[in-house]
Amino acid sequence: MIFAKERVEVIASQLKKQIVVQSFSLDSWQMKEAFYLTPAEADADTQTPWQPFDSTRDHWYGKDRHYWFRTEFTVPEEYDGKQLWLYLRTQIEEWDDAKNPQFLIFVNGVVR
Repeated sequence: MIFAKERVEVIASQLKKQIVVQSFSLDSWQMKEAFYLTPAEADADTQTPWQPFDSTRDHWYGKDRHYWFRTEFTVPEEYDGKQLWLYLRTQIEEWDDAKNPQFLIFVNGVVR
């Protein structure tokens, strides 16, 4: 059975390379720690400034803590009308772990 699992993983890895035509890294993240219900509330709060966030170096976590992240990305013209994927990875790998962060994704101010 282990052989079958390894074989499926290899095939899946090879297929993934075929479906991802191009990837873009989103590097200019900003972060704000506070509780808001909407992106507009987070932007309107001038008391808590947006801070630069380096996703390769900085960490965010904590029980009952709330973080907002934002970045901007312009879709190249050649992708207009085509399907795009956004891949996010949290800093906690165990998705069934009770410490797993919960989050919503807003694209252009709309929950996706």
